[in-house]
Order: sequence, then C-alpha cells, then structure tokens
Amino acid sequence: MNREITEKIKRLRISKGIKQTEMADKLNITRSTYQKIETGEGYAWAKYLNELMDIFDTTPKDFFQ
Repeated sequence: MNREITEKIKRLRISKGIKQTEMADKLNITRSTYQKIETGEGYAWAKYLNELMDIFDTTPKDFFQ
C-alpha cells in the first residue's frame, strides 16, 4: 500500500507540472526529504498528508479511493 500511495503522489505532482524542488519548497523541507516521500522510504508522506492534499487540491477520501 505504501508504494501505491507514493506512486500516486508522484503522478499527481507530475500531472500538476510541479518539480520536486518546488514540492519541497511548498512543504518547507529539503529536496532529499521530499525524494524520500516519493521513493517510499518509510511513511514520510503521512507526516505531510494535509499539506499534500492542499497542494493537490483534493481530500484524503478522494486521494485514497
């Protein structure tokens, strides 16, 4: 499941035309920390779930469907 979530985050970022460095800036983290989110190292994405939903203009319910 973790891999599916991180792949979806990556797909959404690309579909919005946002670079990894821009995502890192929006989340106030380093690019390497953001890369860990997309590569699925641990569950780093969970810490930033609310911010990710805002950036992608979606809700957790829609995201996880």
